[in-house]
Amino acid sequence: MTIEALSVVIPARNESALISRCLHSVHRAVDQLRSEHAPSPPTVRIVVVLDSCSDDTRDLVSCFGSVEIIEIDAGSVGVARSVGVASALARMGVASEAAWIANTDADSAVPPQWLVEQVRLANAGADVVVGTVSPVMTDLTKDLADAWHRVRRHRSPAGHVHGANLGFRASSYLLAGGFSSEGLHEDVGLVARFRAVFAAVCSSLDIDVETSGRKSNRVAGGYGAYLHDGLLRSAALYEDLTG
Repeated sequence: MTIEALSVVIPARNESALISRCLHSVHRAVDQLRSEHAPSPPTVRIVVVLDSCSDDTRDLVSCFGSVEIIEIDAGSVGVARSVGVASALARMGVASEAAWIANTDADSAVPPQWLVEQVRLANAGADVVVGTVSPVMTDLTKDLADAWHRVRRHRSPAGHVHGANLGFRASSYLLAGGFSSEGLHEDVGLVARFRAVFAAVCSSLDIDVETSGRKSNRVAGGYGAYLHDGLLRSAALYEDLTG
C-alpha cells in the first residue's frame, strides 16, 4: 500500500552538541520528500524523545518548528524508541499499512534523499528498510579511520542493523511486537522479529547516514565501542590476513 503518512522518531540523551545538526538534516530530507512527491506528499511528523536529559537539548530542539517533544526518564534507548513510535502512530490518522516510521539518532545526520528512498522502497513493497551508517571520520584517529576504510572495502555493510538508519511500515511493526525495552541492540532484535513474521526486509546502500564516531557512548557497548574498543581493529586485521 502507498505510504500516506510518515513520522521520523529520534531518541536523544544529552545531545546538545549534535541535535541541531541532526534536525537540520532531517528537515532537509523532509523538504526533499515534499518536493519530489508534490502536489500530494505524505504527511510528515518529527518526534524527538528526550530520555534523562540534563543538558540544554530540549531548548535546542524547541528552536525547530513542528517537532513534537516527549520527555521520559527511562535511561533506555529501546524504551525511548518505543515511546516515540507509539506517539507517532497515535497521530498518523491513516491505516497502519499506509503509515511509515523512519528512525535515526540524535548524533547522526541523514542524507537529503533519506526519506525519498525509504518511501520509494515502501511503495515498491518493502515493509522494512535497513540502511547503512558511516562514522564522522574526524572523530577517529588516523589508524582507526584507515581500519574502517579497509573493512568497508572488503565487507559489504548491507544488512547490518543500525537504529540510526532504519525504517518500517507501521502494520509490520505492530505485528512484530515493537521495540523491546532493551538498552542495547533493540534495533537488531526488532529486525529479527520482522523476519520472524515474514515482513519484507530490504537493505539499502543508497542512503548512508553519518553518525558520531565519538568514543564516549550514550549506550554502553554501542557503535562507539565497535569503533574504539578493539573490534574494528580486529576486523581490519582479519581482512589484512585473509585478504
